[in-house]
Amino acid sequence: PGIPAPDIVPPGGPPPPGGVTVGDRTFYRAGVEILDPDSGRAVGRLYAIGTADAIAGIEREQARRLFLLALLGAVFAAGVAGLASRRLVAPIRSLTQAASDVRGGDLTARPLITTKDEVGDLGHTFNEMTSSLYAQAAQLREAASVQAKLRARLEALTASMSDALVAVDSDGKIVTFNPSAERLVGRDVAEVSGLPLEEVLVGR
Repeated sequence: PGIPAPDIVPPGGPPPPGGVTVGDRTFYRAGVEILDPDSGRAVGRLYAIGTADAIAGIEREQARRLFLLALLGAVFAAGVAGLASRRLVAPIRSLTQAASDVRGGDLTARPLITTKDEVGDLGHTFNEMTSSLYAQAAQLREAASVQAKLRARLEALTASMSDALVAVDSDGKIVTFNPSAERLVGRDVAEVSGLPLEEVLVGR
């Protein structure tokens, strides 16, 4: 205790920092004092000595371990990203395809989304919207069918009338013109449809 460790100086000059050279081998050392817990005085010194080859091997091993850890971390991150991407992208693709089908006129298209997150809520709302559109389209088709039947009956009725019949809208434009009216004014219904009444019914 209290005696410093000897440094061996090679013939060519001072030793490298933190180390000594013996022959053709270089040794590195690291030391720490051993203190008396009662007095706090140094009672000795503990040294760890290793060759440059051993230190280089430790450094290579540490570098290899760090590389392996980094590689494993990258693989794990890629796996997690892939799972998250499939979980998020697949419902969005289904929703996009359903929206494209609805735009093409298929109101029965439904996205296959079973998740309980915001995308799932969006898919549920989309399904409700398309169901409502489908019901409204069915009602409109039914109303159009009823209107077509009524119009056909009205046309058949007016065509069989011997009296001239002219119907106009609120603006006074002709919407119905039966054959008797055609004979009366001498003009075809296709020619007078949509014209003001006063331009068609010219007194004779």
